[in-house]
Amino acid sequence: MAILNVLMIMACLSMGIIALTMGVFMLKDSVERDLQAVAEQVSHSVTLAIKGELTTLETIAAREDIQNQEISIKEKLKYLSKEAERLGAIRISYVDVNGTIHYPDGTTADVSQREYYKQSIQGKSYISEPIINKKDGSVVIVYASPVHNKGDIVGALIQSIDGNMLSELVNGQQFGETGIGFLVNQEGIVIAHANQDLVKEGHNALENKENKAFAGLVKKMTAGVSGAAGYKDEGYGKFVGYAPVEDRQWFVGVQITKEEVYQSIDNMFSKLVMAFVIFTIIGMYIVSKVAVSIGGKITTTSEHLQRVASGDLTEPVPSKNLDLLDEIGGMSKAMQEMQDSIAAIVQGIKTNSTDLGVKSEELSVTSGEIANLSDTITQAISEISEGTSHQSNELISITSVLNQFNDKLANMQNQIEQVDGTSRKIDKMAVQSSEEMNELNDSVVKIGDTFKNFEQSISHLDQSITEINKITNLINDVADQTNLLALNASIEAARAGEAGRGFAVVAEEIGNLAEQSKKSSQSVNSLIATISQETEVLVSDAGKIGEELNEQLETINHSITTFKTIIEEVNDVIPMIQSVRQSGNEIEEDKNEILGKIDELSAVSEEICASSQEITASTNEMNHTIANVADSAVVLNEMTAGMIKQVNRFKV
Repeated sequence: MAILNVLMIMACLSMGIIALTMGVFMLKDSVERDLQAVAEQVSHSVTLAIKGELTTLETIAAREDIQNQEISIKEKLKYLSKEAERLGAIRISYVDVNGTIHYPDGTTADVSQREYYKQSIQGKSYISEPIINKKDGSVVIVYASPVHNKGDIVGALIQSIDGNMLSELVNGQQFGETGIGFLVNQEGIVIAHANQDLVKEGHNALENKENKAFAGLVKKMTAGVSGAAGYKDEGYGKFVGYAPVEDRQWFVGVQITKEEVYQSIDNMFSKLVMAFVIFTIIGMYIVSKVAVSIGGKITTTSEHLQRVASGDLTEPVPSKNLDLLDEIGGMSKAMQEMQDSIAAIVQGIKTNSTDLGVKSEELSVTSGEIANLSDTITQAISEISEGTSHQSNELISITSVLNQFNDKLANMQNQIEQVDGTSRKIDKMAVQSSEEMNELNDSVVKIGDTFKNFEQSISHLDQSITEINKITNLINDVADQTNLLALNASIEAARAGEAGRGFAVVAEEIGNLAEQSKKSSQSVNSLIATISQETEVLVSDAGKIGEELNEQLETINHSITTFKTIIEEVNDVIPMIQSVRQSGNEIEEDKNEILGKIDELSAVSEEICASSQEITASTNEMNHTIANVADSAVVLNEMTAGMIKQVNRFKV
């Protein structure tokens, strides 16, 4: 009962804590979703508002009287003043193409360096962020729209509105008693807030060193995504939903205090505590009453089970428990049925135990006989397996020998192919050499003919030299006679005296010429003698060369005959090599077929051996099983005797 009470209290407490926790998380998720939705709605409202203002200004800029350059700026400013009053704007001014702004009060200023002028003069509409007026500290927002005339930009309209409009717009929707909205730009500067001082001071939320959690939240906002998160400010928790403003680098945030959000959770917590106390007291009372009632019934059932455990099956289950309609009554009825079933089973076991003992003894004897027969079969199968294994080993040896033969045959086949290739190369080289020898023979024959002509020319040269010798001898004789004649002429000139002096000079010159002719003739004779000697040697050498050429010609003819014989023999050998090669291929095919048959036979033998081994293993396993059966029969016999002894403990 104490355990049940503790369990009940723990269950109630756990359910309360779980309910409270789930409520907190669900409320937190709901608030964050709602705040994000509110932020997106406020963002949409801001977008619509600024687009509406800009569209209105663009509509005014599109009016014909504003675009018409013949209308004076003064007239345009009158109309713009009425429109500013109608729209609730501070003022609407006109800027010409030179960057001079014309205010409704008649004053002008140079705004050529202002961003809104640069954007509008390029044909773009412009919306500024809130601007602090340095004169009075007011906050204004500037809208700019270009003015077109016949496709050209002729100026721009500048509308100034109260910057507090953004703050009013952001905080225009009520969300809780403590809910406020704010607007920041990409740099984290607050441009709209319920506290206008933050806007006027240009407060930068990203540089808020006093509250880094809020600065981190603003950093998430400037990432340009929608969401919600919580943070602490001066010890108070707050929830913030945020969303970006479409087409602007502005970001809306709405926040509410966690105290306001969790106010309903506090009320729910006190109610849960009260309910927990009430239900705990009621539960403890009910548990105690039920425990006392169940305890008496369980005690009666426990006492009966102890009698059954001792082996007494004659005592029936108490009738007061059998009449109950609850789980105790069902358990008592089941226990009575179990008692009757056990009594019947024990009676049957007693009857069958004796027969089982006799059958177990017979089973033991029979299993011994089967074991003897199984041993005989196992021995026979083992002998068959050994023979098959020996045959398989022999086949493997034959296969190994044939594989070696295969390697040798393949080696011989490769050598035959090499010999075949070599013989073909020899045949080709022999044919080529025979052709070259024939060419050499023709060349030697031509050289022999040339040497014959050369020998004839040398013979003719020898004859010419002989003729030249004769001529030179004749010249020598003429020179001797001329010399003698010149000597006689000199003698006669000397006899003639002065009259023969000139003739003496001529005679002297003739003598000198004859002497020179004689010397030249002797030199020619000497040269001719040398040429004649060399010619004789050349004739002798030419004869020897002719003989050697004849011998080489005979050798070449003999080599040609030998090459022809080699070619014929090689041509006779090639068909034989091809025949041997073909025979080698046929032997290899026969060898492969034999190897295939032996592999098949070896595989069959291995399968038979494996099957024999499997049969042997199965037989051994069967012997082991039969032995186990015999042992089991003995154990069964002993167990039967023990079971009869145990069954006799029960009283039926």
